Amino acid sequence: MGSDRPLVAGEQLVAGEQLVAGEQLVAGKQLVAGEQLVAGEQLVAGKQLVIDGHQHFWDPADGSCGWMTEDYAAIRRVFSPDDLKPALAAAGVDKTVLVQTWHSLDETLAFLETANRTDFVAGVVGWVDLTDPGVAATLSELKARPDGCTLVGIRHLVHN
Repeated sequence: MGSDRPLVAGEQLVAGEQLVAGEQLVAGKQLVAGEQLVAGEQLVAGKQLVIDGHQHFWDPADGSCGWMTEDYAAIRRVFSPDDLKPALAAAGVDKTVLVQTWHSLDETLAFLETANRTDFVAGVVGWVDLTDPGVAATLSELKARPDGCTLVGIRHLVHN
């Protein structure tokens, strides 16, 4: 591409054009917003990506799941990338968008790191306090991080 910027939604690479790290896209293939190819990964002509647009990870022990009462006993356990990956493979899902589970900037930072560590989280919908006068600076700081290109949205909870 000739630059170190990520692709924007809908942008296509033409035949022969290469990504910075050397990964090559086949003519006509598109990446979704925030998606990155893993080193050595190549999109194959005719293969359509299947993307789960909304999934969560959680750990009830970290205090973020106060809503997860005994009524939710079936899912009241750690749910991590290692738990999800086999289910994605079985369902033929290639990529996901990881969505925040509680109003915490720390969780957003952790999820950006998770996206960077996994080969299937293409984007993160995080949380920032949209009522904070410093919200623009917070968003700029998040996007400037090495893993900031995976931040594809913000969700602001309007309930407790």
